[in-house]
Amino acid sequence: MTGNGADSLRTPLRSRSRVFQGGYLSVDRCEYGSDQMLQVREVVQVGNGVCVLAVLPDGRVPFVRQFRQAVDSVLLELPAGVVEPGEEPAAAARRELAEETGVTGGTLRHLLRYAHAEGYSSAWLDVFLILGALEGPSKPDADEQLEVEFIDLSRYGSLVHSGGFSDAKTLLAYHHALPFLREAGFLVL
Repeated sequence: MTGNGADSLRTPLRSRSRVFQGGYLSVDRCEYGSDQMLQVREVVQVGNGVCVLAVLPDGRVPFVRQFRQAVDSVLLELPAGVVEPGEEPAAAARRELAEETGVTGGTLRHLLRYAHAEGYSSAWLDVFLILGALEGPSKPDADEQLEVEFIDLSRYGSLVHSGGFSDAKTLLAYHHALPFLREAGFLVL
């Protein structure tokens, strides 16, 4: 939210201290406000990420199935990953897609940028659509255990509408891509 008095909602940062430093993320303890109304928050500092909805000419979409330790579940989701320092989100999207699924090429379009855990994390996620992508061999990172699964766009839509996905990025990508998919001639829900 900007304008319309949004600045009046901001509370000044009084102090910040690092309480945890890991290999992937860190946690800061932040104090906001005034002596009369002090707010303490723990903020996860983590790199920004990308997510890619790639569509092959035949209408298939590559997904990855992987175990997500934080939620103790195997999830089916769109390819995604972290933007490396100095890397542009569009380049990270193409890199992650190729590494995880082997899919390359196509025309890339930025769909949206959102704060994916705004209550406690500093990270933003950029979501991209790639049309006309080409299938190839995947090269996942050494520490990634995943399975690649290609799903037809119509099945993707059915899964979105029936609660078949647990992650926000896979749901948001579908809904934001709909007008561009229809414009490209794909029949989608």
